[in-house]
Amino acid sequence: MESRKLLPFTLCLLLPCTYFTLSHSAKFGNDTDKLALLVFKNQITHDPFATLSNWNDSVHFCRWNGVICGSRHERVVVLDLQSKNLTGTISPHIGNLTFLRKVRLRYNYFHGKIPEEMGRLYRLQAIGLTQNLLQGEIPVNLTQCLELRILDLVANSLEGRIPLELGKLEKLTELGLAANHLIGPIPKSLANLTFLREFSLSENRLSGNIPEELGQLRQLRMFQISSNGLLTGSIPAQLFNLSLMEYFGISENQLIGEIPPDIGFTLPNVRILLLGKNHFYGSIPSSITNASKLEWIFIPFGQLTGSIPQELGKLKNLVRLNLGMNELGNEEGNDLGFLSSLVNCTKLEVLAFNNNTLTGVLPSHITNLSSNLNYLLMGANRISGGIPNDIQKLENLILIGMEKNLFTGQIPASIGLIKNLQVLSIFGNKFSGEIPQSIGNLTSLVELGLDDNSLQGNIPSTLGNCQNLQRLSVANNSLSGTIPKEVIGIPSITDWLVLSANKLTGPIPVELGKMRQIIHLDLSDNRLSGELPSSLVSCESLEFLYLSEVPEGGIFKNASEISIVGNGNLCGGPAALHLQKCTPHRVHSGKLWRRLYIRILIILIVSVGTCAILICSILILHRRKTVRRNDTTPADNEKKFQKITYAELSRATDGFSSAKKIGTGSYGSVYKGCSGELLVAVKVLDLQQRGASKSFIAECEALRSIRHRNLLKIVTSCSSIDFAGNEFKALVYDYMPNGSLEKWLHVDNADDQNSGRRELSFVQRVSIAIDIAQALDYLHHHADPPVVHCDLKPSNVLLDNDMTAHVGDFGLARLLHDKNPQIQSSLSTGAFKGSIGYVAPEYGMAGEISTRGDVYSFGILVMEMFTGKKPTDEMFMEDLSLHGYVNRSIPDGVAEIVDSKLLEEVFHHQYINRATTSRKQNNAQECLTSILKIGILCSAEQPRERLDMEEVVVKLQSVRKMI
Repeated sequence: MESRKLLPFTLCLLLPCTYFTLSHSAKFGNDTDKLALLVFKNQITHDPFATLSNWNDSVHFCRWNGVICGSRHERVVVLDLQSKNLTGTISPHIGNLTFLRKVRLRYNYFHGKIPEEMGRLYRLQAIGLTQNLLQGEIPVNLTQCLELRILDLVANSLEGRIPLELGKLEKLTELGLAANHLIGPIPKSLANLTFLREFSLSENRLSGNIPEELGQLRQLRMFQISSNGLLTGSIPAQLFNLSLMEYFGISENQLIGEIPPDIGFTLPNVRILLLGKNHFYGSIPSSITNASKLEWIFIPFGQLTGSIPQELGKLKNLVRLNLGMNELGNEEGNDLGFLSSLVNCTKLEVLAFNNNTLTGVLPSHITNLSSNLNYLLMGANRISGGIPNDIQKLENLILIGMEKNLFTGQIPASIGLIKNLQVLSIFGNKFSGEIPQSIGNLTSLVELGLDDNSLQGNIPSTLGNCQNLQRLSVANNSLSGTIPKEVIGIPSITDWLVLSANKLTGPIPVELGKMRQIIHLDLSDNRLSGELPSSLVSCESLEFLYLSEVPEGGIFKNASEISIVGNGNLCGGPAALHLQKCTPHRVHSGKLWRRLYIRILIILIVSVGTCAILICSILILHRRKTVRRNDTTPADNEKKFQKITYAELSRATDGFSSAKKIGTGSYGSVYKGCSGELLVAVKVLDLQQRGASKSFIAECEALRSIRHRNLLKIVTSCSSIDFAGNEFKALVYDYMPNGSLEKWLHVDNADDQNSGRRELSFVQRVSIAIDIAQALDYLHHHADPPVVHCDLKPSNVLLDNDMTAHVGDFGLARLLHDKNPQIQSSLSTGAFKGSIGYVAPEYGMAGEISTRGDVYSFGILVMEMFTGKKPTDEMFMEDLSLHGYVNRSIPDGVAEIVDSKLLEEVFHHQYINRATTSRKQNNAQECLTSILKIGILCSAEQPRERLDMEEVVVKLQSVRKMI
């Protein structure tokens, strides 16, 4: 769960900078430098801090902000514009600053390619471009800068392979290429960089084995290749012998093998050890305690077995220890001995050993652990004993996870003294006695999980003090008394309130209506009486309501929409249910349901066992256990994916709640989910829809062997059975935080208008068009076999955090020259659907599926992007289409048809603010005209007249250079 937090740490650890100046005899006059700087400024389109305001003739250029000159010849030796929020491209004229030693442009918004002309700067010693929006490949020309010590390109959108020629930079001490879109293997030639101290390639898409030659880098302090996902094989033994190593990060890959038994002796200086989310097996070496400088040990999500080393307390600097999601334990009942020694780790903040097979009694001296401890996770083991009475000594705890163990005894009142506690998860144990009133003192509490225990007594009304509570479950206990109005009226509860399977009596308090944002409310299997309060209509976000009496109105009119199996003592409801009549005071008016603002899905609890399953499906998301086996035998065409279970997906999406719903398509719905620390998008197929199963097969097959930075990455798939015994199929993708292109182009309702979402700029639209074109070029010309997407439209283009476009939804994709009869049979044009307005005209006449169909869809999409008009707009009828609308308006009428959101930017503000002439306005019109012409050519009626995607990419890239 710590892996997604590594990048900020990595970035701050990478590439420290030092200002200094050098002087050499000047080969050219300093006017060359001044001119190069002015051209550099001219390509900056946004300067919010007015950093470049003094770049003019009134000030000597050596005194311009961010410019440092050498003292002898007044030539520029340092260009330092870090963290200025500058937007623009890096001018190729930077190559004329021939005395330049350092380029520091970190933390800005530079886009476009890294100029190849930087290869001319033979004096260059440091390149710092971290956290920009740079694209394209790493220029091979940079390897001509033989004086380079620092090459820092972290957190951009660079693609392609790592140049083999980087091995020529023999003076390099820091190489930072992390957080890009680089592919291919790690070059063996990097072993030539014998002075290298920091090596960071994490968060890319690198594949293959780790070259054993890298073990020759004896000066390495940092080796970071985590989160590539495709690196395989074992870790070369030579890497474990680099005694100066301080940061060793290889987590989140497909690496295998055992952790070397002498790791603590061969890496004596290591501070950060990140090995998790791989396929390591065997035991944790006891020698690890010899690495006395260790601060982080991160080895979750593996297949480790055996005991946890008993002398971890020797690691006095330990801050984070995460061994969760393994198979640790010796089944002898004494697995917790290591906790005694951890008392010596006074800096410990995170301790996680959850989801293993550890046994034994929790020692009372656990309360002597570091007072700095924030996270204590030990859930899903076989631990017994109780919560120590002096648990309050761990005063800085934020999360306590003890669920699914064998704990007994009472919950101590002292737990209410842990003022910062946000999550108390102790469900699935054997706790007894009453819920302490003191829990009401935990005013920071966000989640309280007490279900599946043997608790008795009343629900404390003091819980009403927990005004930050979002999730509360006390189900499956023996609680009695009435429901406190203070509890059912906590307005902060948004996710769930589950009180089911207890012995609660009395009416449901009218304060129920205060929980306006609640999604799940379960009061079933109790002894409640009276009517359902009319205040329920105020629960505007309610989706799941679990009760025990049946109204007649609303959704209940249709008996097929509800299930009452096993609940024969219910009363009321439609006649088709054949239930006994309710007494007058128990009948609930159907008018209430007609007044609800949203559709409420009612599921009646079949049995206590079913209730437990349903509750488990919506419990906290951090309890994900590594999948050991699949639910069902996968079909041959699905074997390429690591499977995930229905239960895991249900947990990750809060039971597929509508609050997590982020889209709807022809064959199902898409939900936002959380698996550990990873955000994903879960596409659930509606198998009642004709063609849904074929869509699932087609998408699996299409995505089986293709990979490109502009294609939506499939993480895994699920072909299983849901809790009701129905067939279930889903695909899991990387989550795209900026949603679909459709939602950026078209604001459909007031909520979107008020959301504060900014508009797509002209440059962003051009970049997105290029991203899409590159994806199609790859599918048509570089995939084997070639792939035709067949459903390209804005809603199937997703935008990541950097606004990079990814083409998704391959449910209608066609593999050309495919020999698989099951796939081929579904590829006939007769079965083809597509989307109205984007489908090539030949498909409507049973024409052959081809790549030219995608080109047509792309042309329509491009014209939509820059005009703001959908092809299905009301204005397009009879003889007028989007194609015709654009075609008749260029070149002279471009300003009349361009999207109004772009009009001001392109023709006014962008240039007026820069005091430029009408010539540049004409340049903007020329760019727009060129783009719209590409759209027209791509959407020609005859397939043979359309451009090829290779041509489209070249033309669009030419347009981007004009901007």
